[in-house]
Amino acid sequence: MGKTLAILGSGHLGEQIAHYAISDKHYDYVVFFNDFTEDTLRNGLPILGKTDDVLTEFSNGRFDELLLGLGYQHLNIKKELFELFDNRVPFGKIVHSSSWLDPSTVIERGCVVY
Repeated sequence: MGKTLAILGSGHLGEQIAHYAISDKHYDYVVFFNDFTEDTLRNGLPILGKTDDVLTEFSNGRFDELLLGLGYQHLNIKKELFELFDNRVPFGKIVHSSSWLDPSTVIERGCVVY
């Protein structure tokens, strides 16, 4: 079985991250968590639940790494969520293959670079 990414947030940013995670071959599968929908699918990808379900689903082996798919207008919430899951769930990172990075660049976990 391949590596699965969970994205907290299934809106436009979450969808973009999901697309690049799979199309650029960083992950084999993607699942979502979203507090603001009762839908169970987003673009054919499963929504496993809400923020409160992340730890349980990780413990049940439903995903390997987590990324936050919340935009810039939610930076405070994004920070709170990172701190909530830090050292409890591994954070992933994505650097798109078309990105150019200086050799001295350090990309930390939880980062996405298009």
